[in-house]
Amino acid sequence: MGNHTLRDILVFDRIPTIPSVAENIFRQLQESKVSFSKFSNTVRFDPGLVCALIGHANSKLNGLREVTSIHNAILECGPKESLDILQKVSLPKEFQKPAKYHEMFEFGWSHCITQGIAAESFKEFGCQDDVSTMFLVGLVSDIGVLALMQTYPDEYYDKVWQGVGSDKALQSLEQDAFGFSHVTVGHELARRWRLGESFSSAILQHHHDGNGSFYSIISQASSKIAELLTDSGDEEKRRELNEQLSVCFRLTPEDVDLLLEKVQKRRLHTLQNLGLKVTESATCQVH
Repeated sequence: MGNHTLRDILVFDRIPTIPSVAENIFRQLQESKVSFSKFSNTVRFDPGLVCALIGHANSKLNGLREVTSIHNAILECGPKESLDILQKVSLPKEFQKPAKYHEMFEFGWSHCITQGIAAESFKEFGCQDDVSTMFLVGLVSDIGVLALMQTYPDEYYDKVWQGVGSDKALQSLEQDAFGFSHVTVGHELARRWRLGESFSSAILQHHHDGNGSFYSIISQASSKIAELLTDSGDEEKRRELNEQLSVCFRLTPEDVDLLLEKVQKRRLHTLQNLGLKVTESATCQVH
């Protein structure tokens, strides 16, 4: 295990930007007038840009209130300041990684986006909360994975990514390589961005089951859905999801089928629009 510390990640404080989103933002920067809705919709699926804006907005407010959506972050910062922030964190040279890393980063982006889509989809099944906040809970649950990839790309690729698919869980691979996992990293970043205890707790608990706050349960269920819709899902994970959603939201197995189908359709559409590779699980058949 090398000399890796959480301080490296917190000092660097950078989440990799999706190339197609960065390019879209740069095109909008050239326009004489920027559409708020177009701008917001462009940014919302990019974990790095979302976290940069929300972190900046919460820093400006200094605890007076908590910004928990990209829409409110842009409103708080204002269009010009938002564009300045995005220009600083999405410079082309920053996202030109070696070709061998492309699949690794695409996995990180796709997983975060899938969890965000899954989280906001619970709104259609009776969850009474702000849908944009629910989306953010899902989006940032695994933000620590992207932060580790960005800060230590060589080590992550060699010691973690190459081991994905083995008997060891991702957290264990990260723990062996760095001395801490993406869960700890995500928790510390959420605190740095002043996302509040509800968000940081959800990140800490997103690989657990059962107890916790509403956001923790949303995060846990979204994580299971993301695994089911990619190549890491299995029937045991499906059983766990059915049980959790039955207990917490009174969803039937048929409701869960419908939820998975809706998330999958939105996920495929979104990832294709963003130019990201689509990975599907052979074990997840919606029936």
